Amino acid sequence: MKNLFKFLTFIFILFIFSNCNREEIDGFLTIKIKHTFNGDPLIIGNELIYSDSEGGEYSIQKLEYLLEMGGIKCIDAENAETFLLDHSLVFCCGGTGVSFHSSGFRFGISNDYNINNAYATENFHEKMSRPEEEGGGYYYMILEGKYRPFSSSIIYPFSIKTRPVDSIDYSFSQHFDLCGENNWLEVENENPNGIITFNMEIMNWFQNPHTLNIESLIIEDVETQRQIMWNGIEDVFSASVNHCKR
Repeated sequence: MKNLFKFLTFIFILFIFSNCNREEIDGFLTIKIKHTFNGDPLIIGNELIYSDSEGGEYSIQKLEYLLEMGGIKCIDAENAETFLLDHSLVFCCGGTGVSFHSSGFRFGISNDYNINNAYATENFHEKMSRPEEEGGGYYYMILEGKYRPFSSSIIYPFSIKTRPVDSIDYSFSQHFDLCGENNWLEVENENPNGIITFNMEIMNWFQNPHTLNIESLIIEDVETQRQIMWNGIEDVFSASVNHCKR
């Protein structure tokens, strides 16, 4: 219980401090989550508008996943996600506001906290829980839709679920330099509405460094989970901010 409490209070924003002068401010930080496919907004629906490396066509009907970011959040790609970071306990460092040089999160839940029924009271528990016969705990991501293989007229449902395999942790951390060297996002009384936007590029789950197709992802064996993880680490996620200060 002690470890769980420590985890839930984990703050995902990384702060770089120098010559800290504590000065409380009135602003707030907004976190936005977006989803794209080849740069265009992701479309959730039944139409087979996407294609994989083998020429198969597919739709995306469901995309839900867990992020560790100041607690665990379940992201549903069908709905725009916005979070406000309460920094009432955060103070400025050498400036007139709170300076954010870098930011990040963990995709999925790390093994230390991915425990069967550990989040039974959370709203994501029922839909993200793994059966006990699979090892229990929680899926990292569920991606579902319909798929038609190349040169086939038959359409199949598919369900891709990323998770630990044989106790191997395939969750991963992402960290982003927000504004480049010697720049930062500053939330202050004069500029109180700092915004960090994280984007998931869906197409990149299937490429770089590993080329994957829908059929190979459905298998969900150890090697597939490893390849999905490395694709995710490489360039699935990006971050942008609404204002940089030098």
